[in-house]
Amino acid sequence: MKEKTLKLIGFKNEPIHVSSDQVVYLRGDREYSHIHLNDGRVLVSGYDLKRHESLLPQFWRISKGYLVNPDYIKYFNVGGGVSRLNGYIKLKNGMHFDVARRRVGDTFVRVLFSKTR
Repeated sequence: MKEKTLKLIGFKNEPIHVSSDQVVYLRGDREYSHIHLNDGRVLVSGYDLKRHESLLPQFWRISKGYLVNPDYIKYFNVGGGVSRLNGYIKLKNGMHFDVARRRVGDTFVRVLFSKTR
């Protein structure tokens, strides 16, 4: 995956630079995003998920509330979510998320494509 640096503003207006390779997933919270890093830290951004989706096009939008780094996906199961129409993703760190039924097809194709490269 092509690495990109996110520039965030910390407390006291101190700049924080985070490599996209460090980001495991982002969780949306209205106009904020919680950025979960591979070292366990969670940063809060003033941008919503839609904005982060445009800044990080290599990340996959799996539902209304989550954007995941495909490098951290361990496996993907179709029909394994809360409904048989949803999908299910498990990350390498043990976290798991449902994939919205409208995003299952796109996510499935991306997983297949990424495994053939």
